[in-house]
Amino acid sequence: MKILENPNPVASHILVCKNCSCKFEFTVRDIKVDSWNDADGRIGGTHRWSTKSYVKCPNCDKEIIISKKAGYGSSVIGDQHITEDFHIEFED
Repeated sequence: MKILENPNPVASHILVCKNCSCKFEFTVRDIKVDSWNDADGRIGGTHRWSTKSYVKCPNCDKEIIISKKAGYGSSVIGDQHITEDFHIEFED
């Protein structure tokens, strides 16, 4: 499907893949999110967690990380400690 006319376009960003040098445009709809924690349904105690947002290069299929956070905390809401916080800068 190809949009021919769009009065409300979604904002887009441009990235260059460091693996194959492909320059491509993407929107927020193309971003995938993976989350992980080691709580395994347990309540209480300290748990490690991480979340990463990424897009895949349309040429070589390599993941390009947009943002990544990791940390630890208990299962109590608001008791999260971020140990890693990364965000990419976009070309517009």
